[in-house]
Amino acid sequence: MAVVLLAVFHLCLDRCMGTVLNRFHSEINGYSFTIPDGWTQVPDDILRQTLGKLPSGDAKQRLLSQYEVAFQLEAAGRWLQYPYVLVEAIRYSEDGFLNGQPNEDDFDYLAKDLASKPSGALDKKKRLYKFESEMEIANVGKGKIQNVGYFGRYSTVHMMFCDLESNWSQSKAARDLIVGSFQFDPAMAYDEAAVRPSRPGFLERSAMEALPVIALVLIVGGIAAICGLGQSILNRRRHGKDAVI
Repeated sequence: MAVVLLAVFHLCLDRCMGTVLNRFHSEINGYSFTIPDGWTQVPDDILRQTLGKLPSGDAKQRLLSQYEVAFQLEAAGRWLQYPYVLVEAIRYSEDGFLNGQPNEDDFDYLAKDLASKPSGALDKKKRLYKFESEMEIANVGKGKIQNVGYFGRYSTVHMMFCDLESNWSQSKAARDLIVGSFQFDPAMAYDEAAVRPSRPGFLERSAMEALPVIALVLIVGGIAAICGLGQSILNRRRHGKDAVI
């Protein structure tokens, strides 16, 4: 019921903002968001070709495998001209969470690892992080990026909304629509019932690591005690025989 009401809310919001109700839906990673009127999808081959120009290495391969889609304003004239939004889906299994979705305590680690998150940008209640960054673009000027990451059941979806600083306020409506209309499919949304037990703290981990040593000490101590008791009994018997003689 809550999912239906949320969808109706986004539908009303889109109509009030005068936008065409065109939503992108990821069949692979199970999420969707509304595309503003006048925006179009960047062809996948153009996106891959652009990412392919990055310096070679593990980071490049990771980007090529994670970036899923890009949209931009049609009036820009060229592909990947500002403003545009890049969307990537990062599977938790790629970050060591092989047994399922992470705990909320792990969100801070994921945000820092995936987006170099500045302090204070994480909202655990809404299960997202959000921050802005700046960059200097050769022959163009200063650019800005709004980074928003949503924690789902199997992956984090990271959206990067890029534009020139001089046009940042003009693209705010499109930026807010894209970010505000994002939602996971019910089956892909974070599931509180599937949360794994919290990882043990430092003291608990230390105690767990020390258990084998403690057990070994107790076993050796027990064997030594038994040997000592046996030797004591033998000594008493010897002393008893000597006394009789």
